[in-house]
Amino acid sequence: MQHPMDHSMGEMLGGGGTYVGHILPGIALAVLALAWVVDDLRRGDVENSPAGTRPLQGGLVVPWFKIVAASLGIWLEIPGREWYPMDIVMGWQHATVHAAILLSGVTDLMHRRGYFSARATHLAFGGAMLVGGAIFVGHGNHDGMSTVAHLLLGFLFVLSGLLAVAGGWVGPSLRRLTQGSVLATGSWLVVIGWILFRSGWDPMGMTSTGWVWLVFCWNAMAVAAVLGVLVAFASGPDPAADAA
Repeated sequence: MQHPMDHSMGEMLGGGGTYVGHILPGIALAVLALAWVVDDLRRGDVENSPAGTRPLQGGLVVPWFKIVAASLGIWLEIPGREWYPMDIVMGWQHATVHAAILLSGVTDLMHRRGYFSARATHLAFGGAMLVGGAIFVGHGNHDGMSTVAHLLLGFLFVLSGLLAVAGGWVGPSLRRLTQGSVLATGSWLVVIGWILFRSGWDPMGMTSTGWVWLVFCWNAMAVAAVLGVLVAFASGPDPAADAA
């Protein structure tokens, strides 16, 4: 008789333990980060704001995107009766992260109505990312490359959370780093889906683990390049550089 947890990654029954279950949340998180960057660039005066006077993610688009996307994520992750026991646990873990992000969106809207301070938005989103970090560090890992991939994902969630919280007191100097970290988190989640379900790599092989680390570095470099180009073209050339 097969043990309830003795199934391959390709056989998981639903929720986030599937290829699509990694790709869709990753895309949503990456879109959130890019929409946040574009909103900041459109406003233009965010980087000159004193610490604690601006919400982490202003406007209406980003808060409502968090609420709608996270609500959909919760609905998709509620475990079904036919799920394997470990998949049920992971489904509730994923739903918890979605719920934390949803609460961050609600906090943003409450700030707009004057109920919370700007720093509360930093704490809410930072806390949501820290929840994700705590969950993905011990996320039903299967050893080998799955463990490495999810530990790196947990690291990105924690980094994003710490930067988001610190930005409420340090000021907008951490804003681009926070956005880049969130974008890297979303894109890495997409990459994990490919690694675990489409790459064909040996899940327990040392070579596969080495590739995971390498692709993680490529992902970080690609995010830095995309964010840098986007900000550079939106900001335009530095007049002081032309004068020099």
